[in-house]
Amino acid sequence: MSTVYTGLSGMLANEMCLNTTGNNIANSVTNGYKSDQTTERVFEEVILNRIDDTGRTPLGSYHHQVFTDEVHTDYSQGFPQMTNKPLDIFIDDLNGEAVTFITVERNGEELLIRNGHLKLDVDHNLVSNGNLYTLNNNGERINLSGYNMNEITINGQGQILDTITGDVIDEIAMSSVSGDTLDTLKKVGNNSFAFTDETEFIEASFNIYQGFLESSNVNLNKEMIDLMTAQKGYSMNAKTFQTADSIREIESNRLGS
Repeated sequence: MSTVYTGLSGMLANEMCLNTTGNNIANSVTNGYKSDQTTERVFEEVILNRIDDTGRTPLGSYHHQVFTDEVHTDYSQGFPQMTNKPLDIFIDDLNGEAVTFITVERNGEELLIRNGHLKLDVDHNLVSNGNLYTLNNNGERINLSGYNMNEITINGQGQILDTITGDVIDEIAMSSVSGDTLDTLKKVGNNSFAFTDETEFIEASFNIYQGFLESSNVNLNKEMIDLMTAQKGYSMNAKTFQTADSIREIESNRLGS
């Protein structure tokens, strides 16, 4: 039975890798998307249990089981892409101490995004591509009633200016997360992040470029290699599982004859 569970654990780990890699490839053209990568761990010995409606039933200890340990997000910066649209912004982190995000709100919850594709909704609220409300430094939704896109300039620190008068209309709330606590962020959907009490926000150097967007940081060559590796790994572990199951069936038939 140990071989059966070894093959099964390998199939599950490679299935997680396939799902993660497939999601990276699907979002390779999503602005500001940050790719994920799985890490696996082999346990020398594990205790397996069967859990059903009757409760937990110990199955015994098994050796050399592989499991997905964590899913890590790569927060490295994507490349700038020129759009010449006045509400598109690219965030350039000027040092390696932090990653800077746009602060947005959905259903009362503050989230962080890197996708700078902004637009005005029917009420002239400044929203992201996923219809998340962009917040100012007071935690309020930014509303640009009385302005159209061509009358707005966004400067390097996120201030929204009247293009004609130069007056400051509002300022986009930018949140810089310390590089040491990026792993405390939790992905919400594919392109926004929730922060926790352990997330550390710091003063960091960044610059905003109007009329540009950040590409995803997905490396398609690497993802295709990871995809093929995971597919082969899944097939090999499936064969191990099938072979072990066939041997067990033969042994059972011999004992029964």
